[in-house]
Order: sequence, then C-alpha cells, then structure tokens
Amino acid sequence: MLTKYLDEIKTESHSNEVTKIPVSFKDILYFSTYHLKKEGNQVQTIRPNYILVVTKDRELLLKTSLTTLQGKLPYYFCRVNDKTIVNLSRQNFKGRINGSRLLIQNEEITISQTYKEEVNKRIGFLYNS
Repeated sequence: MLTKYLDEIKTESHSNEVTKIPVSFKDILYFSTYHLKKEGNQVQTIRPNYILVVTKDRELLLKTSLTTLQGKLPYYFCRVNDKTIVNLSRQNFKGRINGSRLLIQNEEITISQTYKEEVNKRIGFLYNS
C-alpha cells in the first residue's frame, strides 16, 4: 500500500499541510480508487478513503468516496466500474474498444457488466443527440 504519499506531497511542497487545488471539470480525465504506482519493481495502490484525480497534466488525491463524488459531477462523468468514474466529454473520450473498454486520452479503461448499460446510455445521449 502506498502509505507515504501524503508525506511525499508535504515534502515536495516544503510544507506540513496538504492544500486544496482548484481543478476544472473539463481538465479531469477520470477518478479512480485504484492506481498502480511503480517504484522500482514494486507496485503499490492508493490507501482507502482516497481517490485519485487524473487530469491532463497531473494526478491529485481527494479524500472522498466515488459514491459521494458521483452525485456531485456533471452528466458527462460516468461510472464505468467499481473503481472508476470517467469524463466522457468530447475532448477526453476517444472511443470504445470492442464495447468493453473506453479510450480516455491514451488510457484504456474497462467497463464492467454492472455499469455497461448506463455507459452506453450516456454515450448515446452525448454523441447521438
């Protein structure tokens, strides 16, 4: 588990505080509770109760749950699996792969069966209207 990331943030910012950084919805690619970070040969994940906010140029951490966040996002954000909410806006959504994955910028994100119907409904609404 990546337990040192808050200390790393504090060290990099030369502060003992973690600050709030405003980020525009349009700049967010996806939110996830699962992220692999390679450090040497180790693969580590984010600690519970935090989500990763992936933007075009950086990754940030937010202390919340995907369920709580989901109700506060614009319609073009869609839950695609238990661990990920993606931004389906035209500038980020690059297409579907075999109907089971989405291409968000250069990242492939898997759609689970649980969320597939809602994903298809939103893509249809956003792109076939």
